[in-house]
Amino acid sequence: MNLFLKLIYSLARAEILKSVLAFHPNRHELSGGPLKVAFEQLSFLVKAKFENMDFFMQHKFKRTLLNFMAETRWAEATNPLDKIYGVFSLASDARTLGYEHFCGDKLLPQRPFEIDYKLTKEELFTNVTKAIICTSRSLEILRFARYEPNSTSNLPSWVADWANPMPHVVHDYLPVEPINKNGSHSWRPLPKSSETPNSWTAIPCEITNRCGAYFRIGHENTLTVTGIQFDTIKTISSQVVPQDQSSYSFGPQNKDFTEEARECHHHLELLKVWSEECVRQAQTCTPYPTGQSLSSALWSMLNGYDTRKEDQVPDGCLALPQAIENVQVTLGNVEKQIHSKHADALSDVLGCAALSNFLHRLSQLPKMSQTCLAQKFVTTQRRYMGLMPEGAKVGDIVCAIYGCATPVVLRSYENGYFRLIGHGRVHGFDFDNAVIESTFTRRKGMRKSRKGFTFMTFDPAGRKIYTLLKETRNFTLI
Repeated sequence: MNLFLKLIYSLARAEILKSVLAFHPNRHELSGGPLKVAFEQLSFLVKAKFENMDFFMQHKFKRTLLNFMAETRWAEATNPLDKIYGVFSLASDARTLGYEHFCGDKLLPQRPFEIDYKLTKEELFTNVTKAIICTSRSLEILRFARYEPNSTSNLPSWVADWANPMPHVVHDYLPVEPINKNGSHSWRPLPKSSETPNSWTAIPCEITNRCGAYFRIGHENTLTVTGIQFDTIKTISSQVVPQDQSSYSFGPQNKDFTEEARECHHHLELLKVWSEECVRQAQTCTPYPTGQSLSSALWSMLNGYDTRKEDQVPDGCLALPQAIENVQVTLGNVEKQIHSKHADALSDVLGCAALSNFLHRLSQLPKMSQTCLAQKFVTTQRRYMGLMPEGAKVGDIVCAIYGCATPVVLRSYENGYFRLIGHGRVHGFDFDNAVIESTFTRRKGMRKSRKGFTFMTFDPAGRKIYTLLKETRNFTLI
């Protein structure tokens, strides 16, 4: 077993494990099915045994109960309680977990989280969520909760259904921590261009320290959080982005090429329809709040913000539907050459040329199937565009919640309560800008200090910068 895990570990570190599994006869199950479960569980076993997963060994697996739960979400369990209890003893924080509880309206001392098979799954999932929030003083577990329109579970909206056989993808969630960790855990990651907190500017560092999670758990399984209403959803796509159900391995010698080409044509057609709807809605977001061109903003969002100029569709992102249609045409040319009755060297050359042209065109499309998986395209009242959970709808509010690095979607409910719909992405959203009301730089010769500010920092020139944060409000989630 050790030799097997070491082999899988090597494949995972080299990031080719999924490529190897793509040669499996049932490779279509990589998108959703037994093969996806197998892939996730192999990755989990490796992380649990070796801890270090980063290629350059800069990070290690953080052995908390939340991370073990997150890494085994796709595993099946005869008893849903075992989705939690089955990994409980592996967690480094298992003995310290506890949660606040009530007797009527009276708050009692913290109760330790313990194994109890008499609980219903709803009671267990709620208790473990409370325990992780109260012990870690973090709202990170809320990223796994999402509103499901057809769900039959009786869970609070802020509690994830860990027994869901098809859990949603939590984008950008990494169950790792720096090996040489200094200081306490931060609720938001370091900037991508930074390796250590020393390179942070003073204002973001202050905001990180001041805008951590504020919460209160109520006696009727309510969770009150603090934040700011950032925006409101104005339009939303009718469907989520089409999911690519296959891992294509095109080639003249591939016996399954006809079937895979048919699947690719179908996927590209759905993708074209979805992109047309996105482009129509995006036209309402001009001028874009960040100052970007509409094409650049849309392209960056569909690519997961990782955009290289040489990868862009030649005619711009607003011509995306036509670009997808061009890919379909090149795929048809590949089919024509592969099915040609003339089996000679020239036909092989033409077939390879057509295939190369198709793959080049395909590579120019944004990575929508991965970056936008199970999300809907939205525009907001402030002319932002973003990707939101499938259950979101027009009128839902987008909030900057203290302790949450990404925008949170809430839906107003009766009596002033809210339901958590899920976490989303808004292109151009910056937590710092969302919570700052104003800044003022004190220049030389000014005698009086600035009043009515939240905190004061210094710029590189040594001048004082006064920052005022926006007034927050409480959101009580049910």
